[in-house]
Amino acid sequence: MAKRYFEYKDAKSHKFWEVSVSGKKVNIRYGKIGTDGQTSLKELGTPAEAKAHAEKQAAGKVKKGYKETKVKAAKKAVKKKAVKKKTVKKKVTKKVTKKKVVKKKATKKKAVKKAPAKGKASQVDQEAMFTLEPEFQKCVIEVETYAKDAIVIERAIGWRYGQILINDSTEKEIKDALKDRDDWDRVCVSDKFEFIDQKLQDSFQDDLSFPDDMSEKEMARLSKLFSKKGETLFEQEGWQIEDTKLYFEANIKIIKSNKDTL
Repeated sequence: MAKRYFEYKDAKSHKFWEVSVSGKKVNIRYGKIGTDGQTSLKELGTPAEAKAHAEKQAAGKVKKGYKETKVKAAKKAVKKKAVKKKTVKKKVTKKVTKKKVVKKKATKKKAVKKAPAKGKASQVDQEAMFTLEPEFQKCVIEVETYAKDAIVIERAIGWRYGQILINDSTEKEIKDALKDRDDWDRVCVSDKFEFIDQKLQDSFQDDLSFPDDMSEKEMARLSKLFSKKGETLFEQEGWQIEDTKLYFEANIKIIKSNKDTL
């Protein structure tokens, strides 16, 4: 799979996300545009699984507003920004020379500098990484939506253990987001947060949901097809994953993390 590069820009953030596959390994690089960012490496069971995982992650980014672009174009944009920063530094030097004469004003400026320091601290807090996981077992549900023509099928996978790693949120923002639950008392964490990494372990259920107007014969055929080869045969028949959502149930633990991978 060739390297794919995406960017997300709005009033608050300018981020990039990049994915590449080498054999069974999926390499992801992400961060603010203009920086080298951070990297995470995930190893899957087979090269096919690694490719499928990378494509699923890329599709999720597109749904969240990321736009795919060429890696070279992104690097050129970074160089332009670097040039602008050099000119800004020259202006700062001029200001410092002018204010050497007036000592009293310089003292006042020192006092004012405390306010930006607080802003800087809050920025660091905002970019801290957190691991989220349900407090109890069997509280993680992954829902995949498959579509073919106008027919939609849902696959619900129950996991005994699950974790997600996120950033760009303060602990207070995370707690506020976790208050918003659906009728089954679940939080759709894939809608609330952008994952840096996720880990799902020990599946205990894997069920398909079919449309009400589908015949029993077709439901039985698809169930048998899926139980034999899973999503591989589904894709060969023309079924495509349109969406993947991850739900956490019960109490959710928030743990500050220093690692960029799970």
